[in-house]
Amino acid sequence: MRSKTITALLFVVLIGAVSIYYALKPIKAEGVVAAKSISGVRNNVCYTIIRFHETGVKPKIDDWRSLFPNTTNVSEYAESQLKTMYTDLRYVINIRRKPKTMGYYASKDDFNKVDPGDTVKFKILRKRDPTVKIIGVMPQGE
Repeated sequence: MRSKTITALLFVVLIGAVSIYYALKPIKAEGVVAAKSISGVRNNVCYTIIRFHETGVKPKIDDWRSLFPNTTNVSEYAESQLKTMYTDLRYVINIRRKPKTMGYYASKDDFNKVDPGDTVKFKILRKRDPTVKIIGVMPQGE
């Protein structure tokens, strides 16, 4: 009787471990970057500071447009300027996968790897916030 109880308990532990493994395992996918944006917190309110679309740039404050001359990448200088007004800068990449578009948090390095319209291969990391890790980029027109 005792061996059946131990076997059942080991089986439950094994099922639990496998379930946790698959629940935390990153998901690999492919999609098209629909847009990317930078948000920041000021006075306990989160603001979208600037948004880059396939059709252009939409800064919330026109002064920020000068920080991104002909680029969607965030330089050290641009980041330091944004941090003078906002705390907790977050980089968001919106990726279109049929049938919908989802926004994912990204590191600044991954944010700078892509432009709107690029086809990307990525991993969705299962963290508290939906986070993406770019693993491949096929720029527009290729």
